[in-house]
Amino acid sequence: MARNNSWWLLALCLAIGIVAFLLLLPSLAQLQTPVAFYILIIMAMIFAAGQYWLLSHSQAALFTIVGAILFVLSDLTLAVNRFKGEFGAATAIIMSTYFIAQGLFVGSVLVL
Repeated sequence: MARNNSWWLLALCLAIGIVAFLLLLPSLAQLQTPVAFYILIIMAMIFAAGQYWLLSHSQAALFTIVGAILFVLSDLTLAVNRFKGEFGAATAIIMSTYFIAQGLFVGSVLVL
């Protein structure tokens, strides 16, 4: 098995999670802990999907990493819309990225 030096992927996921949390922090009030935990979970998901892609470069892995990125984009858009203020395109962005992500997750299983 090839050696996988993906420290940069972990650092990138942590950086994205920290930036997202700090962006939302002023508006979270008592939801700081649950939001921090949820961001940690979705960053772990994207890290796992990235690892899968880096190790296999398969079609299933490609569907998984793209689906994970779109899912995180959907969730971050939802969080910004909820905690920072509503904006007009939010629903379209949230729903389109969410459903495409779900389709890609299903596709990643079907191509195995």
